[in-house]
Amino acid sequence: MKRVKSCICVLLAALLLSVCVLPVFAAEADPATCAHSWGWVVDKAPTCADGYKHAYCRLCGSTKEEGTPIPGTGNHQWTWVVDIAPSRYTNGKQHQVCSVCGAVQNMNTLIPVEKGGGDIGDAILNWIDSIGNVFHSIIMQVIGFFNSIHF
Repeated sequence: MKRVKSCICVLLAALLLSVCVLPVFAAEADPATCAHSWGWVVDKAPTCADGYKHAYCRLCGSTKEEGTPIPGTGNHQWTWVVDIAPSRYTNGKQHQVCSVCGAVQNMNTLIPVEKGGGDIGDAILNWIDSIGNVFHSIIMQVIGFFNSIHF
């Protein structure tokens, strides 16, 4: 029985609202005569970049102040993007992109040449370097020997 009374009360309240209250608001639906009850509607929520909003009348649906900025936090989420990968012989290049708003910074930041490596080309170059060091030390010993001889 209590449930029936609750249902009847809800139905009567809905009927009262639709008959007495809603026509008052409908009468003010004309923007020229509306008393306007303004509220803000967020069109784009702020993140690291600015957002924007506009004012909206809750009674007649009028809008104003389109594109009003909402300050962003400025806290970007930067990710490095490699433009040119480095090699043993040349520097690479990279820049940063915000994964939230797409802002870009640090264009053409150098990535130093790779040290070491593991491919056959690097092995050959290391071998040539070591032979060069051996020849250099032999030549320096020969020059030292001739400098020690007094003619």
